[in-house]
Amino acid sequence: MKSRFRIWLAGCLKSASDRLNGKPIVVATNKEISSVDCTPISNDPHSTSRFETEGDSAPLDKDQLNALRVVFWSFDQIFLIVGGAGSGKSRLVKEFSNRSGIVCCAPTGIAALRINGKTLHSMFHLPTTIQFPNLIQGLYGDRAEQIKNCDMIIIDEISMVRADVFDAVDKKLRMTLNSEAPFGGKKIVLVGDMSQLPPVLGSNEQLAYFNNWEGKSICNSSVFDLIHPRIIELRGNHRQASDKYFSELLNSLRKGVCSNEILDQLNERIGPAMNKAVHVTLNNAKAESINHLYYARLQTKEHSFPSLSTPDQIDKFIELCQKLPVPRVIKVKVGCRVIICANSDSYKNGDSGTISLVSGAYIRVKLDRTGMEVEVPRNTFTAFDYFLNPNTNEWEPMVAAEYVQFPILLGYAITVYKAQGLTLHKVHIHNEGGFWDFGQAYTAISRVRNLLDFSCEQPFLPSDFLLNPEIEGVYQDDSEIGF
Repeated sequence: MKSRFRIWLAGCLKSASDRLNGKPIVVATNKEISSVDCTPISNDPHSTSRFETEGDSAPLDKDQLNALRVVFWSFDQIFLIVGGAGSGKSRLVKEFSNRSGIVCCAPTGIAALRINGKTLHSMFHLPTTIQFPNLIQGLYGDRAEQIKNCDMIIIDEISMVRADVFDAVDKKLRMTLNSEAPFGGKKIVLVGDMSQLPPVLGSNEQLAYFNNWEGKSICNSSVFDLIHPRIIELRGNHRQASDKYFSELLNSLRKGVCSNEILDQLNERIGPAMNKAVHVTLNNAKAESINHLYYARLQTKEHSFPSLSTPDQIDKFIELCQKLPVPRVIKVKVGCRVIICANSDSYKNGDSGTISLVSGAYIRVKLDRTGMEVEVPRNTFTAFDYFLNPNTNEWEPMVAAEYVQFPILLGYAITVYKAQGLTLHKVHIHNEGGFWDFGQAYTAISRVRNLLDFSCEQPFLPSDFLLNPEIEGVYQDDSEIGF
């Protein structure tokens, strides 16, 4: 309780300072952020020297540190942390998740796994159907106590959160916390790039859905008009740090600006797939077809590895994360192209490569990124729930289910939805059927580090980069760092 009081008191002082001086006060580092090195790495806030490494161990840049300070010390209730592809949003969420009293959620199982969190549906006991307001009920039991006692709730990949789900979370929190304030007065941190992939809505759901909500984005939720989030933008670029022109090009596309010069540059990439490129598709059927085609051509021996987890463990994992990160049975051949779905000292999540050796204990992969051969053992994927620590009286994350399997997927093709959040070595974009939703083109292109690292089937059109009109209102309010 003392730490919470310090946060509350610091927030009051911060708010008073803002009003009196028009300038924020950065209070000295306290218990909550003592593990973060606040020493600037460079006087230039966007120096690429700090971006030489990626992943969970990368040092925080100035914008990320400022975001931590603002969220922890501000008296504001709702925050929206935005940033382009590769700006370090997931790294920042991981930093938040390392602290007790913070609940981390995401709209999909894959996104939840990356931040050691839970899906929104699992955390708030939401059905997989449309969230009709008259059917929403409050939380109860341990989950209600957890929500009552947590200090803040993080929602990652906010661009993919649908309006009905956003409203449902709001209503559940109001009912559970017995408060009419938005989200029951709980501190909420929304994280994501609103210009990336929008929410998914099944064709069979559209009639019923659009009778209740005008659009899919959170901007069309009932609660959005009641909140005025403090917007913080992460301006650095970890992924495209080595290609400044490409970084600036992507920043323009992210804002819906596609000049003739930009379009000409992109359309110079029309051509066949480069050697070892990952094919990025717009649907599962296309990705599965490409993977099957290339895999079937290999004449080497097939090896099959079932998961080492028990059926009960697998069922629990699916209950918490909606789906498994890799198949229950992994089938591979020497010479097979794969994508690694885990991090280690020698490889990163999203690394692509070619299998050079298969043994019972590990799969050896020659990485495209480094040319080095690495041994990839079975990985223990963890699904988290939360428990009340009797020693601290704080709700803390706890491993609730484990899934043991080699962390690899067939790497010839992947959907743009599975690619979001990944850095890929080379990409071939299957746009021959045209992009059919906002953010797909931008998300696909921004997976690579350099402009020359992607190719495409057909010319891009200016309409491929139109900004979703639903999200334009997000950036109208005053923000910590302008859009």
